[in-house]
Amino acid sequence: MIGAAGRNAGKTELACQVIRRVSPTIPVIGVKVTTVDDRGGDCPRGGEGCGACSSFSGDFCMTEEHGLEPRKDTSRLLAAGANKVFWIRILRQTMDQAVSLLKELLEPGAVMVLESNSMRLAVDPDLFFVVKEKGSNSCKPSCVAAAHLADAVFESDGARFSPSPESISFAFGHWTCKREATAIVMAGGDSQRMGRDKALLEIEGEPMISRIVRQIRPTFKKVVISAAAKDAFGFLGLEVIPDQAPGAGPLMALVSSLERSQTEINFVMPCDIPDPPQHLIARLLRESKDADIVVPVTEAGELEPLFAVYKKSVLRSGQKALERGKRRVVSFYRGHTVKRVALDGGTVLLNLNTMDDYLARLKH
Repeated sequence: MIGAAGRNAGKTELACQVIRRVSPTIPVIGVKVTTVDDRGGDCPRGGEGCGACSSFSGDFCMTEEHGLEPRKDTSRLLAAGANKVFWIRILRQTMDQAVSLLKELLEPGAVMVLESNSMRLAVDPDLFFVVKEKGSNSCKPSCVAAAHLADAVFESDGARFSPSPESISFAFGHWTCKREATAIVMAGGDSQRMGRDKALLEIEGEPMISRIVRQIRPTFKKVVISAAAKDAFGFLGLEVIPDQAPGAGPLMALVSSLERSQTEINFVMPCDIPDPPQHLIARLLRESKDADIVVPVTEAGELEPLFAVYKKSVLRSGQKALERGKRRVVSFYRGHTVKRVALDGGTVLLNLNTMDDYLARLKH
């Protein structure tokens, strides 16, 4: 989903560039949503208005684009490679109907690129971007309401974007965007309950740790492995960070990795979750804007500190906890801004701790 801080900020151009990148391999449905507060009021897109919003009756109007008019936003989406493009005009008080329409429009095997600020308050997409004109601090009301939910802000000078649209991709069933962040895969445990190294268990023909790296790589500037020895997992071709003091527990692994990290934002996950929930990773990263630590909480109220985001600024607290003989990651949470993200009923962090867990995963 792509919103804009102001008119002509470059929202449609960013959408077009994304469509050009993915449409050769995946069918794309393009959608533009215009939310109307009052048919007799100001144009929601700025200016004096063209009368398009006041011309429909009922709660909404949906039209499919078939033409190729260079100056028309929906035509540009179609020309960029979208299989189908729709324009939805809807009254703000009936946004729930727009959600139902979107579900109907998204065909099996296709992905959607949607232009709107207001729809972000009604649905939870894989990613939501805001486009702003370079050097401008203006922000229209619909963007102000949704800006705190943005996964990234793209600045446009009319010809180029920063960050580059090439950072956006569709992989493993989800939209992803490469962040200025490091992913740390924890693979230094002894796998006692499994009876063998969990990281090397094969899932669909590849080592589990390789599968994990392949899934999270599109989201992070850098992926590193936390392991007991520096020469472990050489086949991955990634930096391996050994514990400074072997056998000192997960806190030592986290501190050792944060010390070597070159980014402020760091995502930590274990090597035994073969299917890391991409939407949860995106939310944890988004919530880190105003927190030192972002950690999921299960429905039972249990924290998941080894599937969480840590700012590098917590490093000193972690070091002090180690000096006091602590081994658990949560031992240094106190004194930091910790944001707890509740896991919904459909999100499960499936760890493969035992051979029974592994065999069940292979079966299903």
